[in-house]
Amino acid sequence: MLQPPGDGTRRSYDPQAMVAGYPGELRRLEAQAALSWADELRALRRLGLTDGMRVLDVGGGSGTITRRLAEILPTSDIVMVDQDPALLAEARRILAPFGTRVIVLQGTAEQLPQTACGVDFALARLVLQHVADPVAVAREVRDALRPGGTFAVLDVDGGMWGVAEPYFPETAAFHARAWMAQSTRGGDRFIGRKLWSVLRHAGFQEVTLDLVVSHSGDSGLGPFLAVIDPLELQPMVADGVLSLTEFAAMTAAYRRFVTSAESFLLTVGFLAAGRVPGHGRIPEKRGMPAAR
Repeated sequence: MLQPPGDGTRRSYDPQAMVAGYPGELRRLEAQAALSWADELRALRRLGLTDGMRVLDVGGGSGTITRRLAEILPTSDIVMVDQDPALLAEARRILAPFGTRVIVLQGTAEQLPQTACGVDFALARLVLQHVADPVAVAREVRDALRPGGTFAVLDVDGGMWGVAEPYFPETAAFHARAWMAQSTRGGDRFIGRKLWSVLRHAGFQEVTLDLVVSHSGDSGLGPFLAVIDPLELQPMVADGVLSLTEFAAMTAAYRRFVTSAESFLLTVGFLAAGRVPGHGRIPEKRGMPAAR
């Protein structure tokens, strides 16, 4: 996660700018983690994530994923790095029960603290879409990994976000405009298709790219609601990206969607991974243990 600058300029991710403020953003981040964690964990285990590794969570925000990592890796040392002071305070609160084996550090993805170095496995989840130079961040993480270590990057792509039923085609142009606006704030909503190249340019070997799919057939629609609520697009009305009429149309479509008896939502995440040159190897998918 990125901290907004002091000059008032909006950044790609700014928790202070969320409509519900920090409390609402903490709830959204927890809902977002709960939504797809089981699917993500299965994929991370296929990449070789195992208990006993030293793990780095880059841009861990409020610690929702770090906590889940600590729960499923009970003997691992885990380092979480983020820049936002308010999110870090929440992370320290929820990670305190794990004691000294989970360390929360203030820092940036572009310049990781020295304490974050020497890890076996690093994860950047929904981070690279918010940074100005993803290759530079990937190189910084590469330098923090031990030889043979693995870097896993999970992010999204506006061109292949998922599918919804019922589908309201009139909202597609509004979403596309909102996603394009992210580029004016230094982000890239279409980073998913670039992740493989980012890791290759950063010097990783054996780079892989997979999809992580989550859908409401497994969990029900409830866990998705905090993530797809158009209320979070309200700041774009103030910025002039969306008109009040367009925002009203998106809100009406959202209400029709959530009240439909046939509602179904499937979301797609892009998961790229690479290995630092040296001993070790990203495992083949076959035979890897399932999530616990």
